[in-house]
Parts: sequence; structure tokens; C-alpha cells
Amino acid sequence: AGPAEALPDAAERPAPPKRKERVWLFAVLGIVVVAAVAALIFWLFQGGKKDPGADPDLPASSAPAEEQTPGADTPPDSPSDPSSTGEKSDTYTVPNDEITAEMASRVAATCGVRQLSNTELSYYYWNQFYSWANAYGDYLSYFLDVNTPLSEQSYPDDPERSWESFLLDAALETFHQTIAIVEAAEQAGFAIDSENADYLALLPDTLAGNAERLGMDSADEFLQGLYGPYADVESYTQFVRDSLVSYGYLNQLFAAIEYSPEDISAWFDENQARFEDMGLRKDEPNMVDVRHILIKPSPTGETEDGESGDAELTDQDWAAAKQRASDLLAQWQSGEATEDAFALLASENTDDPGSQGTGGLYEGVYPGEMVAAFNDWCFEENRQPGDTGIVETEYGYHIMYFSATLDHAHWYETAEQDYLASRQQDILDSLTADRPMQANYDSIILMESNAMQ
Repeated sequence: AGPAEALPDAAERPAPPKRKERVWLFAVLGIVVVAAVAALIFWLFQGGKKDPGADPDLPASSAPAEEQTPGADTPPDSPSDPSSTGEKSDTYTVPNDEITAEMASRVAATCGVRQLSNTELSYYYWNQFYSWANAYGDYLSYFLDVNTPLSEQSYPDDPERSWESFLLDAALETFHQTIAIVEAAEQAGFAIDSENADYLALLPDTLAGNAERLGMDSADEFLQGLYGPYADVESYTQFVRDSLVSYGYLNQLFAAIEYSPEDISAWFDENQARFEDMGLRKDEPNMVDVRHILIKPSPTGETEDGESGDAELTDQDWAAAKQRASDLLAQWQSGEATEDAFALLASENTDDPGSQGTGGLYEGVYPGEMVAAFNDWCFEENRQPGDTGIVETEYGYHIMYFSATLDHAHWYETAEQDYLASRQQDILDSLTADRPMQANYDSIILMESNAMQ
């Protein structure tokens, strides 16, 4: 009764490109989002050991790239590297009850004039772990066991390497990037804004409140559960301050990048083979924003509790769905007939969960992204904002509302993001090259967290 192709579910449809925001490289920097720590409290202290109820075949690399653990793509992995001293070990983790104050204060790495103690390294190291936990949630247990030491578990993308080794290298590189940017920011006279300054001022009270809610005696006790026995409010606040300064200053540098449409066109031409492998070409029309209300046909054999069983759709079922779509469109046309009214109607009636929360809106739709009939309606010649219609696909009937034709085509948006990512990486590389890091592997001690007990 419908075409062979189907409109992709929201989970299958690529995220729409952003048109008015630049693509920041914060994932490369590995900036810590401090608020995420509070969100992990329940996971760490109460819910971190529950069995997930999902597909056990989930691959380790299935999360979107922007949700992967922050850190360097090629961190130093050999004691012969000029940025390191000492011999690398199979494990650096020491039981918390064996760690002395002297061990905690040893210098694990240096960058410029800044020295990284083992206590401070623990903040960088465990936030790498928490980044994974935050991104994957219950799925984390499919490739990492919180009941087994990280040094005894292989990192999924490199079985010869342990999780501990991976997280340590990522932590050291994040320290390198963060402090290199902080020193550049200080030389430039950069200061964090008032909102972040207020956040830092309130941080001790925030940590104390978290501790109280968990029945702990102090903020230090709360931090020690997350980062080891020598964590304290003072050193953690410095860690947060460094993160906020580096985030803010890098944001400022990225925002100052200037370029023209001609630069993006030239970048596409320079990388044409790679972009064409992605199916991009310069002669495609501009992207569009479109709203729709999906009306799925319901089988006549549907039960009262909504279960349709093995009932098959009949011509009458499709006809009923088409009539409902026509009635809803007529209802909209007889009312205010505005985009806002259509969005409200979509939120209340659509059978597409992927766009229900956005009033049926799909942004940045490009040619070939959607099923043929949906696509053809969107890109029909002379399509104008405010146009409406009804389109049939395998999913049912779509009441269409054309919202806007955007300023650029998909090739431009993709090339722009790629160009900016390259320019941003150049800035980051320059900052870190000017301020090298040295890791002192003979001095490194990793502390335990309640996340791994």
C-alpha cells in the first residue's frame, strides 16, 4: 500500500547540520564539564553496578564520535618519546590505603611552569572514565567491568592496550592541552566571565551540598570517593578553574576565526575526492527546514490495549489514515493556519516520535536524505514557505508544511564544518607545540575511585 522506501527513524537520520553555530573542538580539548560529576553521583554511589537491559552485541565504537572519551588521538605511548621520562609500567594503580602524602604530591607531569601532582592527575584520569560512563550509561558494562581493575581489561579498539593505559594517556594529553591554553590565556590577559566566576565561588558550597545529600561529613569526603584519598576542595577548585579558563579562551580564539564563502568553496575543491566519496556535489540545491505530521494506518485487528498482533494492514486501513490526514490538514486550514499552529497540531497528533517534541520539525534536510516521495515534495521546484500537502510513504501519510529554504547546500555546510575543524585543530596544535609537556612515568601513581569497587 506504500512505497518500498521508508522515512528514516530519528535515530537513523543524521543529526541536522548547525547553520548559525560554529563547530567547536571541545571534544579534542577534553574539557571537563563539571556539572556532569553531579549527574554521576547516583551512578557511582548507588546505581553503577546494575545489569543493563539492552542488546549485548553493542559494539564499543557505536556511540557518536562527539560522545567518545575526550583525549588525544595519538598520546605518547613510549618512554623513548621526548615528552616523557622513566619506564612505562603495566599498571600505576596503588590501593588507596597504601598511598602516602608524599606519593600523592609527586610530580606526574609538567607543562610550562605548571606541575601536575598525582592528586591532580587523578582528577584528569577519573574524568576520562566518567566521560565514558556518562556517554554510555548502562551500555558501558558491555566493554568495561567496574568490578575488575582497569589495568586488567583490554581497551576495545586496541586489545594489546589496557583501559588504564588508554585513560592515563588521555588524561596526560588533556592536562597538556588544558594548561597550554591556560598559560596562553594568562599571557593574553583573559579572564573568565562573571557567570563562571560565580560558579567557582559557589563550588565549595555545591560540593558540600552533594556530600550532605549522600550522608557524608564533608566536601573533601565526597571528592575522595570520586578521585582518591588526597582529593580536596582547594585542588579540585583549581582543576575546575583551569578547565573553565581553557574552555573560555579556546572558545574566544575559535570565535575569532574569519573566513568567506569563497574560502569554503576552495576548501571543497581542495578536498573534492574526499567530499565526493561522501556523496557531496556542488550542484545540489540548498537544504530546507520542513515540518510534518505522520499519520500511521492502524490495522483493523488492533486490540483495545494497542497491540495489533499479526494483523495486516488493509486498503481500508490506509484509506482511514488518509482521511484522518486530510481532516487534520483541513482543521489547520480552517484555523489560524500559521506555522506555530501547525507545530502544535503536530505535537498533539504525529505518530513520529523523532519529531514530536519539535512540532514535527526536521532541520537541514538535504536532497536524498529522506524517502523518495518525502524528498520530492520538499525539493519540488518553486517550493515556498507555507506550502502544505499530503505525502504517502511506507510509514503512512505525512501532512507536510514547508518552513524554509536555507542559505546553503549540504556540501557547503559539510565543507564549512570540516574547514573550521581544521582551523581549530591548527590553533590547538600551535598552543600545545609552544608549550610542551613532560610526563614523569617513574613518579606516576593512580588512585582508586568508588567507581571501581
